[in-house]
Amino acid sequence: MDSNKKVIVLTVNGRRQTVPVTPSTTILQVLETVCTKHKFESDEFGLKHHNKALDVSQMIRFSGLPNNCTLEMFPLETKRTSQNVDLCIQLESGERFQDTVPPSTILVDCLKKLCPNQFGAMKNPVVVYMRTEFYGNDLSSKCLKDIGINQGRSLIRLVDKNPEELKTQANVYVPLKPSEKPKEEEAKAAPKSKHGGAGGFSITKDLIEKIKPSQKEDNEPRDQSPNRDPQPSTSKGVSSQ
Repeated sequence: MDSNKKVIVLTVNGRRQTVPVTPSTTILQVLETVCTKHKFESDEFGLKHHNKALDVSQMIRFSGLPNNCTLEMFPLETKRTSQNVDLCIQLESGERFQDTVPPSTILVDCLKKLCPNQFGAMKNPVVVYMRTEFYGNDLSSKCLKDIGINQGRSLIRLVDKNPEELKTQANVYVPLKPSEKPKEEEAKAAPKSKHGGAGGFSITKDLIEKIKPSQKEDNEPRDQSPNRDPQPSTSKGVSSQ
């Protein structure tokens, strides 16, 4: 996705605010950015696109919003309240740790609370949520709300891998090259004919038995009848008068 992607937000007071976004930016982060600049309470407003309200916990990557699209702020009937999240952390081994935490909890605090021993033993801890990797400074600067976890139940994966390896290993398949057999092995593996022929015409017993009777017929003497003299013609000549 283009790193220069941005959205335009039409505020309730008729002003337009341009907000640069990334694929991992949530709709709530866009709303909070606009409300901070124009001194609004983000919990009292929402965003909609073409008169359709957007889920504030959704990322730009999965929202389907085009570049330079216009979003419109609208007041909510009831103020948005934050609820505790039932968070589950899954390790590479399949082991899971679950607990209830507020959405404002920093990622590194969640890891220390749910799986402190496993997290402390990792050299390169990486949190994966919705096909997005968070590592390094992201773990200490982003909270659950920043990555789109506001309420309900959510599962994140914790792996100990190099971030560059995560980006290159997914959906990559390298077909194996067929093994080339030496010519000697191919010659040994080649099928041989039953009668020792080298790929030519092989003489079988049936063919020999068919040939023998025809040879006997050719060798048998033929009846030679004596030459007979031609019989004189009995036709009488017509006398001329």
